[in-house]
Amino acid sequence: MSKSYQELFKHLESINPPNELRFLLLSKIQKEQLRAFKTKRSIFVFSSIFSFLLMLPILFNLSQSLDQSGFNQYVSLVFSDGAILANYWKELAWSLAESLPIMILIAFLSVLSIFVWSLFKTILIGRQKMAFN
Repeated sequence: MSKSYQELFKHLESINPPNELRFLLLSKIQKEQLRAFKTKRSIFVFSSIFSFLLMLPILFNLSQSLDQSGFNQYVSLVFSDGAILANYWKELAWSLAESLPIMILIAFLSVLSIFVWSLFKTILIGRQKMAFN
């Protein structure tokens, strides 16, 4: 700053706001933070519940698709006969890969990851609630 501005600011009177204004501002900020906290918590709780409820029919559909595709028989073959596994492991691996219902599995894993993430965020937000108290 140049010297003329420094001299100008030296002669200005300082303004002291009233104490009530400080407490009013702090209380408004705290109310706004509490409102934002409640909104986030509601969104994450709703997301957790919704993703859990969505996961149930997808899991049922995944179970049916695994049964229809014969994936369970290939997996049981892996555990029942080790000699076949040693001789024909490439063919068995390809059969397992072909019989796996990929789209339903991707849908299930996506919903599962959303559920875990939202549950984690809900727990994390619950711990922040302790900071408000």
